[in-house]
Amino acid sequence: IDGLFALRNGQVRLSELNCVPSNGTDRLISIDSLVLDAIQFEFPAMNLKVGNISVQDGATLVAKESDGQINIAQLFAIPEQPEVIEEVILEDEDPDDGLPALSFEIDEMLVQNYRVTWQDALEAGTANLDVLVREMQVLGYSSDASTPFQIVAAYKIEETGTAEFDGEITIEGSVIDLNIQLKKLPLELLSPYGESYGRTKVESGTFDFSGRYFFESNGRHALLGDASINGVALTYDGYLKANWDVFDLSSMDLQMAPFSLSFEAVTLTAPDVVLTSETVVDEDAPVEEVSRETAVSDDESSDGTPVRIGSLKIEQGQVRYVDPQLDPASDIILDELNLEISELNLAGGEPSTVSMTTDFNGSSFELGGALQFNQVRESTQIQGALSGLALPQFSAYSGQAIGRRIANGRLSLNADWTIDASKLKAKNEIIIEQFELGDRVESENAVSLPLDLAVTLLKGPNGVMKLSLPLSGDLSDPKVSVGQIVRTALIGLITNVASAPFKMLSGIVGSDEDLSLVEFDPGSAELPQAMVDRLNALSTALKERPGLKLAIMPQLSVADTKKLAAVKLRAELLLDARSPDEKTYLKRLTERYRKQMNARGTPDKATKADTEEGLQKMLAILLLGVELTGEDVAQFAAKRAAAIRDHLVVAQGVESERLVLKDPITDAKVSGVRFDLE
Repeated sequence: IDGLFALRNGQVRLSELNCVPSNGTDRLISIDSLVLDAIQFEFPAMNLKVGNISVQDGATLVAKESDGQINIAQLFAIPEQPEVIEEVILEDEDPDDGLPALSFEIDEMLVQNYRVTWQDALEAGTANLDVLVREMQVLGYSSDASTPFQIVAAYKIEETGTAEFDGEITIEGSVIDLNIQLKKLPLELLSPYGESYGRTKVESGTFDFSGRYFFESNGRHALLGDASINGVALTYDGYLKANWDVFDLSSMDLQMAPFSLSFEAVTLTAPDVVLTSETVVDEDAPVEEVSRETAVSDDESSDGTPVRIGSLKIEQGQVRYVDPQLDPASDIILDELNLEISELNLAGGEPSTVSMTTDFNGSSFELGGALQFNQVRESTQIQGALSGLALPQFSAYSGQAIGRRIANGRLSLNADWTIDASKLKAKNEIIIEQFELGDRVESENAVSLPLDLAVTLLKGPNGVMKLSLPLSGDLSDPKVSVGQIVRTALIGLITNVASAPFKMLSGIVGSDEDLSLVEFDPGSAELPQAMVDRLNALSTALKERPGLKLAIMPQLSVADTKKLAAVKLRAELLLDARSPDEKTYLKRLTERYRKQMNARGTPDKATKADTEEGLQKMLAILLLGVELTGEDVAQFAAKRAAAIRDHLVVAQGVESERLVLKDPITDAKVSGVRFDLE
């Protein structure tokens, strides 16, 4: 029957409404005033219209216990019911009462001064969030799920935060289209979650956002707008502390289906980051090897992360690394850090340009180039310049690596690195001024290297070392790293210099000569004219390396000892001769030869000393009986050393204190003087 019952201009008013759980403990919902006004209802048409619903001065407590139970769920707990006798429905009875579904329209719902408190019991403590609904207005809400309703809301979050929303919501299709304004949301509210799940403590900070949120269950899901995270102070796991003034995220576009994220610009202003190393490495722990296939697939995947940033900047930052385990404790500081990356696209595409300037432990450092962040090993070009870095502050690291501290020195560097298809090629021009090694340090990990000699060889007359350190390697091999390549190159440089020092000296003066040896004629101590140029080149090289001392080692060959024995034999034969001429020498030589051959029982009267063949035959027999003493050898070696010393000191001006005389070598293959460096 149409119009059987109708209600016009009805009103329902509830005051001091309280909802408590079935166990009667903490209050869940309390409302001072709930008013439904301008109510109209028609029966049996089941049409309901409400002019407005007003909720004033209420509160809701939502608490999650450590066992995961949420208190408000108790409002919907269904109590146990007694057993119900099944109702028998007769065949002629129709269970359908014939009433249509209820339709309703609510012109306005208004909530004012309503407080919602969230409590979450966590391992690190209880998380608390207090939200005051200053005013929330819902317009045009009805049972027609296809018709959108309007929502306008303003919230206060804790003491400083505010949130404002306005837009449309459509139940059918779950469509949400909201404008959002968030200001000064306190980030320390997240600290209990950070400490419980991420070892992160947030001490201060606020979050701002202005933009739009759109959601459709079968389509687009997006968040657009500008955000900033300001005045942040946080600590991660006790060894990272970070502070910053402003972190601006401009023109954010977050799409969820499919996922993509982009920013027009991201700017981090005045970050201050302190890293403290407290990691202890277990040397006995097994090292997990990464297969080549895995390493290549991770880096060469064509499907990069769909994240794009038009401009990424860090302005006036500071990064400090502290390692208290070192002795002495070491700090690495990047101050006045300014970094800009343009067109950062983690999904691939064109390389990003990078520009950085900073003060690295008091020295100017600049870096620039282009690289693909998702495929660094495929396409990277980086140039860097470092000026005047004081090296003693890295003594703790040098002590561990090479077993020596650094007493003095400043380093400048110009580097040009290229990685193409996992192939590294790098040029490094290094200048080290006034470098001095310091005390020795006991270190199990130190590499044994001839450092003192290498440093002296590399250091020029003005105390400057100019080094060229090329690098190359295949980074597609998972066992090869950039650090390993650099370390191998440095060790190779030092080892090569110290193992072939005279080759380096030859290079300094542009000579192809072997400066480690000056050859003499067998049995002669007179410096050959052919060796003068070689010795002059050596003296020039010594002047270029004033820290070197030259060890002089005369060496005697078989030809030398034969000549010395012949000289001694001649002296014996002519010892008492009135006329010590060649004729007397040959006569007495022949007499001794005949006498010795007779003593052997093999007389020889045919051999004559006046022929070369006869002379050599006689000498071959007689020299076997001549014994050279140590004094004989020493005197001859001293003559050769004196010839070298006199030329270097008198003719070339080498300081005599830099020349050290060593014992002679008596079994050499070459007649001459051998040199060594100290």
